Amino acid sequence: MSVEHTPGPWSTANDDGGNGLLSVTMGHDKAWMHFNPSVSSFGYDPTEEMRANARLIAAAPELLEALENAEVLCTACVARDRTETKRRPHSTGAKEILARSEACLATVRAAIAKARGEA
Repeated sequence: MSVEHTPGPWSTANDDGGNGLLSVTMGHDKAWMHFNPSVSSFGYDPTEEMRANARLIAAAPELLEALENAEVLCTACVARDRTETKRRPHSTGAKEILARSEACLATVRAAIAKARGEA
């Protein structure tokens, strides 16, 4: 796999100094996230929401790596479940397990494609 994003780990920092500024540090680069405290009149705390977004962004490299590992495992599960379904073609349980394994693999692959800009 060729990596197009800055390799992790990434981290977050509260760089606001009262200005409403959060940052996500990616290697030597920073992505700045601004929020407007006056938006709190809409019924949510943008500070907490933006901090949650920053944490999620900072976790992205590890999440992508976890998905890539899950793809390997899901692929093996689908292969195993296909073999079991062929061995027991009339088993409803085997067919249901295969369908769940295939759905899980499709979800994992879709998320990886989205992260890589392929979706």
